[in-house]
Amino acid sequence: MKAPRRWCAALIAACCAATFGCPAAMAAAAAADTTVLFKDTCSGCHGANGSGTPLGRTLKVRDLRTPEVQSMSAAELAGVITRGKGAMPSFEKKLSEAEIARLVDYIRTLKRSQ
Repeated sequence: MKAPRRWCAALIAACCAATFGCPAAMAAAAAADTTVLFKDTCSGCHGANGSGTPLGRTLKVRDLRTPEVQSMSAAELAGVITRGKGAMPSFEKKLSEAEIARLVDYIRTLKRSQ
């Protein structure tokens, strides 16, 4: 789905959730928003599925789907996003703590299929 459609779907889901108090709609809106956040913030280097882009591989970014990354604690992942590491920049001044927490949760969904 293209970005404008994602935003539209997220907006509709959020409006329905706010109007009707529907937990499923609220969850769908949050998931769509987090997907867009990951795409806008992380996918340039890490790719849409976390495996890395050609630029990311040049910078030696980690594949976010690996057991090594997936076994990191939420605090460790949040620390890397917040402070940066190696070629990865700090997002401390660009993202809120809540956005960083949502990205950590999203990274957990990128596990490699066995």
